[in-house]
Amino acid sequence: MQYSLPIINARLDVIETIIGPSPRLLIYTGAKPANCAAPATGTLLNRMLLPVDYMIAASGGQKLKNGVWTGDAIAAGVQGYFRLLDTAELVAHIQGTIGLATDIPLPDLVVDELNVALNQTMTFAGWSITGGNA
Repeated sequence: MQYSLPIINARLDVIETIIGPSPRLLIYTGAKPANCAAPATGTLLNRMLLPVDYMIAASGGQKLKNGVWTGDAIAAGVQGYFRLLDTAELVAHIQGTIGLATDIPLPDLVVDELNVALNQTMTFAGWSITGGNA
């Protein structure tokens, strides 16, 4: 099945609608759990409160982050995966791998450095979701 670009963009925009404004981006050590409903594993390295409007409207089959995503590490460790939760941190809606641009396969969230020190400021410069079935 194939979808038109307006349908792909609409499907991407509903992600932000369901998660809601000012979600939490949690960064953990280790491998991601089997799915978003499974309990988090590893050490929590960072709990970022994202901006109210954290993603721009989908265009061209992509949804890009909006604004600066930054926060200080609450523990030291090696970044392994992330989870994007609602503001109350009740539901994990998206999770994925963290790694370097040179990793094969390419991780879901690319960072410049995997090792994090306690109180280190972590900033995510870019992140996007690409729609499928074009």
